[in-house]
Amino acid sequence: FYFEAELNNTLGTNSSPAFLSRPISYVCIGGYINYLQNATEPNGDSLQYELVPARNTGPTNPVPYAATYSFTQPIHTFPIGPFMMNQMTGNISFVANTVETSVIAIRVNEYRFDSTFFVWVKVGSSNREIQVTIAGNCNTSVNAGVRLDPTAPGVSLDPQGRQTKDYNCLDSTVLLKFTLAIQCQSVSPDGSDFRLTNPNGQPIPIKALIPNCDVNGESTTLLVKLFKPLSMNGLYYLYSKKGNDGNTLLNKCGKDMNEFDTIVLIVDDCVDLALDLTNVSIDADEHPHIYWDVDTTTLPRYLFNMWRVHRSADSGVSYQVAFTTTDTNLRDWIDISVDANRVDVQHYRYFADAIVNGFTQPSTDTVKSILLRGDMTNTQSIPVAWSSYNAWDSAMYQVQFGRNVPGTPPGTYLWTDYGVPMLDSFAVVNNPGLAPGQYAVRVRTVRDSLGPDSTFTVNPMQDTAYSNWIEFGEPVPPIPPIDTVIVPNVLTPNGDGQNDVFTVRGIMSYTTMRVVTVMNRYGKMVYRKENYDNAQPWEGRDMSGSKLADGVYFYIINLADNPNNARLELKGTVTIL
Repeated sequence: FYFEAELNNTLGTNSSPAFLSRPISYVCIGGYINYLQNATEPNGDSLQYELVPARNTGPTNPVPYAATYSFTQPIHTFPIGPFMMNQMTGNISFVANTVETSVIAIRVNEYRFDSTFFVWVKVGSSNREIQVTIAGNCNTSVNAGVRLDPTAPGVSLDPQGRQTKDYNCLDSTVLLKFTLAIQCQSVSPDGSDFRLTNPNGQPIPIKALIPNCDVNGESTTLLVKLFKPLSMNGLYYLYSKKGNDGNTLLNKCGKDMNEFDTIVLIVDDCVDLALDLTNVSIDADEHPHIYWDVDTTTLPRYLFNMWRVHRSADSGVSYQVAFTTTDTNLRDWIDISVDANRVDVQHYRYFADAIVNGFTQPSTDTVKSILLRGDMTNTQSIPVAWSSYNAWDSAMYQVQFGRNVPGTPPGTYLWTDYGVPMLDSFAVVNNPGLAPGQYAVRVRTVRDSLGPDSTFTVNPMQDTAYSNWIEFGEPVPPIPPIDTVIVPNVLTPNGDGQNDVFTVRGIMSYTTMRVVTVMNRYGKMVYRKENYDNAQPWEGRDMSGSKLADGVYFYIINLADNPNNARLELKGTVTIL
């Protein structure tokens, strides 16, 4: 071997560059080799690497290379991995294809900037010659490629033979240890050599992969930095992939890591989010009102992203996200996109979930609204049925009957319980003889604060569920018209059946007031009757019952009918014969 160093000390203090990495001595056919020169220079000068001919005794005595070899191509290689040197980093890469022994000669040149002449001046160099043996086969452990070390601290095997390791909740780094050092050049810094999925199967972005490289550009460990910490209990799967650099990790002998080699990370000390969709109630026969609750001791607010409410309008076949909010304190939402017409024809299913630390947490149970239907053939006796409510166990149902309050807007009802609470979902609402007006029927159920669902705080709004309403009206009977009033002018109370009584035709069509007053010719009142009725007419007698003398009498008749807004006063004479 021939070694040589150059030094130019005319431009200040100087020392020759020195190689730090150990010479490579043994590689195998098919291994993708990255051989890092890793020279250092204490004076801060710039370094440049180059391949040079191997020499015997001096710079003018190069060693001749055999046919098909040269100092720039000292090793036979596959086309996919030609022999190449990076002049900036000194990294030599190749994939050997022939069993042979070769010599690689390398020189590192040192340059310093001359600020007087504004040129770069070579001020030193060092060289090294390396004899490399190319073997047909590496040993078994090398040929196995990059392997995770099953004897690393904390690592054990599960029944499927996969390596597992326990991690703590909110850990954001994972340390991998390998059976054989890996090439730092084969690590994709952007983290794309590995993938990580959480217990829900969602990918967790990897921020970076950081090897602990030695002077040879090799590392036995790799630190995996995550964008987000581990925040859910369960099994996380970290597995290898081809990175954006086009390869998986390579061991020091150039053998690659199999894709999908996996280590299972076990996290079991996170607090599971205790989220419950507590109620779906129909507000005033208009919109579904969705309520949820959470045990705040299980909610990491600093990792919270959003609440989501999902809705199904096809009996649970499919769900869509209907609402999202980043307000961690919000506990209810009114679904105004579902209007009064829609809540009267079908029920809606809802469930809620949360996004914490960027990942979807387990969802709540599904709760469906109460749909009430009725047979309105006879509004005096209405059979009604409703869908069962599943927000809490053993729901008791109370049918309620509503009466519109006179003078209030339509849809304003005074509600009263009809019957007693029941487990059934069918009832008959009997209300015979309803007066004209507007009425409604609904069903209500209340969660038992002492029942099995008492984990969360019970309050009147959140824990009372209402169905839609069945509204109907009892019509006002038609108003009969008033008749023409005809007053007789002769009264002959002789019992012959002709004009014996004072029958006023049409007077009974006035329903509000009928007052008949009779006076003699001197103006003295001899007869007066309020609520005059032709069924009990005046018979020509005074108020004491005595028969009046024959003669002419004066009458005044005052009539009123409020439904027809009619008023009438009649004056005239009647002759008793």
